[in-house]
This record gives sequence, structure tokens and C-alpha cells, in this order.
Amino acid sequence: MPDELLSVGYHEDMIRICGLRGTIGKKVKQGSGKHRPKCKSITQPLQPVKLVEIYSSISRSKQYFRKPKTKFALSDFYTLNKNTGSSLQSTHQGGSRNGVPIDQPPLVTVITVCYNAAKTLEQTLLSVKSQRYQNFEFIVVDGASTDETLDILRAHDTDIDRWISEPDGGIYDAMNKGAALARGEFLAFLNADDRYLLDTLYYLAKAAKGHSAAVFHGNMVKERVIDGAVYHREEKPNPNFMPRGMGIFHPTCFVKRAEFGAVGGYNTRYRLAADYDLFLRLWQKGLVFHHIDKALAVFSLGGVSNAGCGTYSEAVEIQRLNKTGTSKKTMILLWKCRMKNAARRIVFAAARLTGQEERLNKKISGRWR
Repeated sequence: MPDELLSVGYHEDMIRICGLRGTIGKKVKQGSGKHRPKCKSITQPLQPVKLVEIYSSISRSKQYFRKPKTKFALSDFYTLNKNTGSSLQSTHQGGSRNGVPIDQPPLVTVITVCYNAAKTLEQTLLSVKSQRYQNFEFIVVDGASTDETLDILRAHDTDIDRWISEPDGGIYDAMNKGAALARGEFLAFLNADDRYLLDTLYYLAKAAKGHSAAVFHGNMVKERVIDGAVYHREEKPNPNFMPRGMGIFHPTCFVKRAEFGAVGGYNTRYRLAADYDLFLRLWQKGLVFHHIDKALAVFSLGGVSNAGCGTYSEAVEIQRLNKTGTSKKTMILLWKCRMKNAARRIVFAAARLTGQEERLNKKISGRWR
């Protein structure tokens, strides 16, 4: 097992469970207290684990290159904080890394968004700092955290090119803010409890020199803690799946900044699936998606009883707007997800009442070995 996999941090899918709905074409009201909710995170100590390489086989589907009906401008989806009223919380900012060797292309901008992420943020910062490929700029956008997040950012000020802390309209609004501040040729979004492997940016730079693509993406290591034990498995993406769902892994993606701006960035109308909406629009433009056959990020799954179905609901709307012809199938998946989660809650409740939780966890962990 690679040493870097035993390094730092846990990851949770903030993209899937955090953020609040914004409004297309309108500025998000600042200072309203509607920040991203605090995300649950795994805090167990990291243990030596056995890497289980299980590659997902996702069925291939027809490629679609239709242009989206509506065009958006990046300015529709982000608003930088302007001191327009006394109710607005003051903006904190910093960052003094300034170590970007511009003469070694490509320059990669890594953007981390967070809110009350003191338990996991430092692990993310260390995974970026330790990259062997150092031609990157690092931007952190915090949503006015009230825990020790700001103390961590100040302690790592020399590891970050720029960080700001102010109220925002949700996780995707924060990502658009970071993109507006970026200088890099490529944008990457690493959440506050994700982590990169040591050579993630090196593999991106190597691939970018040999291929002309708008989006580079790679394999992802999924991490799950079950009954105190940590399990991993590496999965491969399938971009041909995009018309039916998110066929690539967002934490492993690097998108050209010019193309990101051309399609308007993240649509803050969506609270959970704006990443799918963005990459589907890029896919429908006929842009090249290049797969890097390496593990690029570690993604930690939450508890099996906490799986939500909200992404399916938003995906149905996204597919209808973009006319993929797959929304009916996704609607069926939505109802299956809801029934599965209801059954899962019943099973876990019964296990707790009968004292069978250990047996149930053992059965679940067996699927990860």
C-alpha cells in the first residue's frame, strides 16, 4: 500500500450534503446567517489498513453533445463580499505563500471551501502542501466559521496563497468565489476534509503536457470506517455515463479555467448536484475529458445509514433542462433510493434493539475486504 495513503485526513462528501440553495441571476443576500450547515465528519484516529482494489464497472451509454439551452455568465453565480451594510460580518483574509514558479507551466489553482471544519481542515492543507509538484496556488474560501477554523488558517498562512472568510450563499457560491480569485490554467476543488495523494498534481501536470483536454480526471480511493476499522477501495470513472449521472469523481477533477468561465461556473440554483450540472454542460459542448489512470484523491464515505437521495432529485431537473433523455430513469433511481434508505433505517433500528449491531457491521465490512 502506498505510504501516502496512510498520511493525513479523512474526507466526507460536502458537495453532496452541504450548502444552501442560491438564486440564478440574483445576488445572494449576505449576513443573513444562512451559511453552510456544519457537516458531520469521521474523527477516529487513522489506522494502518489494507487497500482493497475494487474497480467499478459502470455501463457505457451513448455520448451526447447537445448544447445546453440556456447560457449563463460566471457573474450570475458568484458575488464577492462588499461591505454594504452593518449587518454584514467582517471579512477576514490572509495568505502569504507566494511561492508559485510561474515559469513552469501548467499553473494549477487548488480551491478549498469550508465552514466550521476545524476537525478536518488541517489534514487537507497538509495534503496540498506536501505535493511534489509545487507549481500551484492554493486558495481557501471559508464561510465565516465560528469554530477554530480561522486559527488553523492563520497558523498555515505561509502554506496558502490567499484565504478569505466571509458569509456566502453555500458551498457552490464559495467555489465560484475561489474561481474568481484564481490565476491558474487549471482549477481543482478540494473540500475541507478531502485529501490528495502525494503525486496528484504531478500526474495532472504530466498528462496536461501530453494531451489537449478541457477536463482531466482520475481514479478515486473511497474510504469507510466501520466499527473502528478503516477500509479503502479504488474506483475508476466512466465519463460516458454523464448523460445518466455523475460519471467522474469531482475531487479528482481539474478543469481549464477558461472553459469553467465560458459555461458560467457552478449553478448555485442547485444545492447538492451543481458539480454534475457543470460537468454535464462541459460534456455536452463536446469538450475532451481525459482520464488519468491513477488514484488522485481520497474520499471518505459517511455512515451507511446517512445516505441521502437529494442528488437524484436535482439530477432529474438537470437532465430535463439539458435534454439528455435520461430523466425518467433517474426518477426511478430516486424512488429506489428512498425505499432502500427506508429499509436501511429499519434494519439498523432492529439491529440496535436486538443487539446485533456488531454482526451487521461485520457483514458490511466484508463487502469492503
